[in-house]
Order: sequence, then structure tokens, then C-alpha cells
Amino acid sequence: MSAGIQRLPAVLPGVERESNECLAIRHPQPEGRVHFVLFPKRDARNILELTPEDQPFVMGCFALARELARESIVLNWRLVTNGPALQHVTYLHFHLVAK
Repeated sequence: MSAGIQRLPAVLPGVERESNECLAIRHPQPEGRVHFVLFPKRDARNILELTPEDQPFVMGCFALARELARESIVLNWRLVTNGPALQHVTYLHFHLVAK
């Protein structure tokens, strides 16, 4: 997953922002006025698989989420990740959603 994101970000629909550690796309079926999906550029299936080496990538996604929330001028946002049984994409990712 991360190799594809790093090498071919242009094939992902709705790429909104990218950093060295994270890629953010607009959700194709948004739950609210604002709905981004943020993918760390290092593979982990969920938070149970995170290692200390993943920290810069997770923090990079938090930094990108902060930028997107500020630019969207919303205060009623949430940032979530799902456990394995709730994931549609079986790699760690975060949803930034505001109604």
C-alpha cells in the first residue's frame, strides 16, 4: 500500500495534500461537508501493528489533519481510525470528518 502511494499518488482519486510521511485524499463518499482519508506512507494494518519506526508517519498524518482542519475552517471535526473488523481498506488510515 505505502509503496503504491509513494510511487503513484496521481492514480489515487481526489489527492488533496501530500507530505513526506502522509497522503490525504477526499473521501469518495463523504459523511460530511469535510471528509478526508489520510494514509501514512509506511505500511501497518492497524494501530496494533505500530512500531516506534512508524511514529514519524503517524505524526505526519496528524500534522496534515491539523492543516486540513484549519483550512476547512471547522471546529466540529473528528479524527478516527478503525479496527481491523471495521476497515474497508486493510491498511492503517485516518478519517478527518466534519458535518
